[in-house]
Amino acid sequence: MAEMTATTQEWDPNDPHHQHDGHHGHHIVHWKTLVLVLGALLFFTVLTVAASRAEIWFAQTFDVFIPDWVNVMLAMSIATIKAMMVVMFFMALKWDNPMNTVILLTTIFAFACFMGFTAIDLGNRGHVYDYKGVEVTVGGTGNDVIKRWETQLGPDGEPMRDEQGHVIKNEVVIQGPIAVHARERFIAAVGEEKFAELEAEHHHGAHDAHGAHALPDENHSAPRYGLTPGLFDAHAPAHEDGHGGGDHGADAAHGDAESAHGGAHEPSPEAHGEEPSGGH
Repeated sequence: MAEMTATTQEWDPNDPHHQHDGHHGHHIVHWKTLVLVLGALLFFTVLTVAASRAEIWFAQTFDVFIPDWVNVMLAMSIATIKAMMVVMFFMALKWDNPMNTVILLTTIFAFACFMGFTAIDLGNRGHVYDYKGVEVTVGGTGNDVIKRWETQLGPDGEPMRDEQGHVIKNEVVIQGPIAVHARERFIAAVGEEKFAELEAEHHHGAHDAHGAHALPDENHSAPRYGLTPGLFDAHAPAHEDGHGGGDHGADAAHGDAESAHGGAHEPSPEAHGEEPSGGH
């Protein structure tokens, strides 16, 4: 009986799983360590905001230009330190299997490669083509001067033609976003009121007079909202064309039964003293 009795050990709050006795278990980080790490994270957060404010103050006070990459590198460096502290102490990677550290570092390296090569591509496009080195905006930036032939529009917005029926074209110089130029060109041809009317028609063109969406085409889609009527009904919905269930199906079955009996309910021509329509 004495051999089967387990040896009792005094409970240690700093080692509840008895890891130091050779048993495998999750490492329990001391609460003082967690509090110190929390304080360090809050300090670095305040430092990030203060560094950005100090950069703006320094640039405005001494009238100097600080490149954007300086702010990015400073903020990312502080963020990297904070991430390492969270992973090491809060996630207990410091005491975990070393293979997990290798997997984490490999993942970070792969992510850095993807982001790095993308940054190299976007940051050096201007060295090849100047117009590709600017930020992409809606309608274009209009940094280049474009000279081209454009069709002259009439008051109805349609191309104008000469006496021979040829489309009239004029050479124009575009200095600005091409989308803005096309809009101003059309407004100059049809007028502000006509343009507003056409824009309203285009906006409501996907709806019919009753407010329902029109049928989809190659330029517009017809979204549907809500549940399909009769989706969860126990019986199939009846259709007016006689293809569904209900009374229409019963009428069709009744008609088929009558035809199978040779049309017994339909009187023959001989019953009314009429001659069949087959001639003598």
